[in-house]
Amino acid sequence: MALDKTKYQVKKSLAEMLNDSSIDQLMAIDKSWNIISWNRTSEIVSQVLRSEVMGKNLLDIFPQIKEDQEMMAAIESALLGLKSFVPADRKKFNRQHFENHFIPLKDVSGNVIGAMNIIHDVAHRIDAERQLERLNNELEKKYQQLKLASEELSTLTFITSKNIKEPIRQIYTTVEFMIKSEGRSLSDSGKANLRRMQSSLNRMNLLLDDMLGISQINTFQKIKTLIDFNKIVQLTLAELKDRIQVAEAKINVNDLPSFPAYPDMLHFLFVHLLDNSLKFQYPGRTPEITISCAVQNVKEDHIPGLLENEYWVFSFLDNGRGFEPSEAETIFMMFEKLDTANKMRGSGIGLAICRKIMNAHDGFISAIGIPEGGSVFNCYFPVETESV
Repeated sequence: MALDKTKYQVKKSLAEMLNDSSIDQLMAIDKSWNIISWNRTSEIVSQVLRSEVMGKNLLDIFPQIKEDQEMMAAIESALLGLKSFVPADRKKFNRQHFENHFIPLKDVSGNVIGAMNIIHDVAHRIDAERQLERLNNELEKKYQQLKLASEELSTLTFITSKNIKEPIRQIYTTVEFMIKSEGRSLSDSGKANLRRMQSSLNRMNLLLDDMLGISQINTFQKIKTLIDFNKIVQLTLAELKDRIQVAEAKINVNDLPSFPAYPDMLHFLFVHLLDNSLKFQYPGRTPEITISCAVQNVKEDHIPGLLENEYWVFSFLDNGRGFEPSEAETIFMMFEKLDTANKMRGSGIGLAICRKIMNAHDGFISAIGIPEGGSVFNCYFPVETESV
């Protein structure tokens, strides 16, 4: 009998030692809400000694708990045999940076005899969350400032470009009038100089067009909608109808899919790629362009920068001038032109914008060229679950 009493005392001492070793505040009450356990950490944090609370009613010692309905409900739930949790709340007593866990205490028969309260200090986590919240707020403020600056720059570029185009048009028209009205009195070199002036004005005008194109990227609709790409192609063909008829081009369009995308961006993309295929042709050759689409599984090592995934791959195949394989990346760089010797129309910005459009769709654009044998531009759009 004495041995059993000694074992009980050892177990009790061990339990008290474990309680006092915990970094959490541990407190327990019986079904009458009287405190039956109060560990060393509870003493240190609350500055209330164990001898001052043992056997006394919890609500008499800490009447502020009555004002916290969430805490009261959690304690009552634990006394009914249910585990409960109360998160930290900077406005509530003993919850400013503490989260409370309530666990039913049961005897060997499974009857609830009280509730244990584990009070865990989460001050470090709350501080981290507050710091993260401050950083997010600062980041959001910086983003809004950057967005506003970008919109203002786009507006300035648009207005400036539009205002400059009109004087250029007037100068070009004046030069043309001079050539026609004063042509007889002008020397051949004088006429040539005026034509070179007109050529320079044309290049300036094209550059302004592309600057306008860049400024419009920020004005494109940024909400994805379900797009029927067959309709996008039909709109593109309608816009380029006159150019297609003049070139007597043959346009082949395979059946295309529908999936969410940015409509304004797609319209620019398709117009520019088709216009590009019409533009870079040999004199006398009938342009033939095929637009098709297929699903392709792309590996990262196959196309650097793309995640391994399935992609809708739109291909624009033409029989035009083509280009050297080594120039496949150069054509997407801003202001880069490959066909400068032939003075082909364009400033070299359009394809750079096309790449930005594909980046906005989490995709990619690549080009394959065969000198004098045509080219193919491939646009990779990630396949989404809602694609149809």
